[in-house]
Amino acid sequence: MMINKFVYFLLLISLICCSLILVAQDSDSEAVGMEEDSDHINADDSEEFIEEDGEEDESFDSEASDEFLDEDESEELDYESDEQSKTEDKVQLKPTDITSIKLIDLHLKALGGVENLKAINTLKMEGEFREGKKSWNMTWFKKAPNKYRVERHHRLLGRDYITIKAYDGKNAWVREVSPEMLPPENMSKGDLIAFAQEAEFYNHLIDWREKGHRFNYIDKIKLRKEPTYFVQGKLKDGRDVFYYFDPQNFLLRQFGFKERFAGSLVDADYIPVKFTKVKGVWMEEKKQYVVEGRVYKEINYEKILANIDIPDSLFEVPEVKEFILRQKSR
Repeated sequence: MMINKFVYFLLLISLICCSLILVAQDSDSEAVGMEEDSDHINADDSEEFIEEDGEEDESFDSEASDEFLDEDESEELDYESDEQSKTEDKVQLKPTDITSIKLIDLHLKALGGVENLKAINTLKMEGEFREGKKSWNMTWFKKAPNKYRVERHHRLLGRDYITIKAYDGKNAWVREVSPEMLPPENMSKGDLIAFAQEAEFYNHLIDWREKGHRFNYIDKIKLRKEPTYFVQGKLKDGRDVFYYFDPQNFLLRQFGFKERFAGSLVDADYIPVKFTKVKGVWMEEKKQYVVEGRVYKEINYEKILANIDIPDSLFEVPEVKEFILRQKSR
């Protein structure tokens, strides 16, 4: 009997030990599983949060932007793509997603706010325009919503040359006024379209809903080795545009578009190099125009004046009759 009791006691001890070992193994496996889940959340879920926000949230307001900014500062998104190609315009854009809305709102706030942006309705800019080894002194006049005039000055062989291009919201024309005053000529259809697009006074992102534009957040990429938010847009007239936002200050690192160049449709970009503040709004003081990755033009605004008086007559086609009478009176 004593032996049987001793055997039973040993069996009981063995069962208890086995149970304790199994419990310890389960606990260890749960701990490992939790560690694996945590790594997955840190590495991947932050991007899923941005990509899966869904379609436009009509209740979104500017107050939510601070929350988005705080989230961005507290996390490092995992990104692998480098120098995103704009050939992704084949992607079918969905209704504007919440991340694009937040980025647009943050960008407009960074510029100075929609109220300050809309408070500016005229601009006069003076500066230098460089194309390759050539350079010209230029004056730009802009008036909301879409009036535009450019005066190009240069000196050649001791003579001053002045060329004027202007758009009054409907007609676009070109005129040489020095060294001889020639009659105005209508721009070609292709030049008119490009000039009219350049004449648009306000940023595409201002009142984008009312204008009928759409935007989709694509990814957080590396642009010139710097992390950048990439947003693709489709304007109401069908144009594809590409915005690259700085994740620190939400100003533009680059604005891309498609343009016909030397007979071919190519990738083109405006790259802001320097900003200056005018009437409470950050404006581009220096920018480069890049075609297929190569700097083609550079604009340096030496003076920017806002909300000065600019008469509509500055943009209107000059009377040809007046020109003829002047020529006959000589």
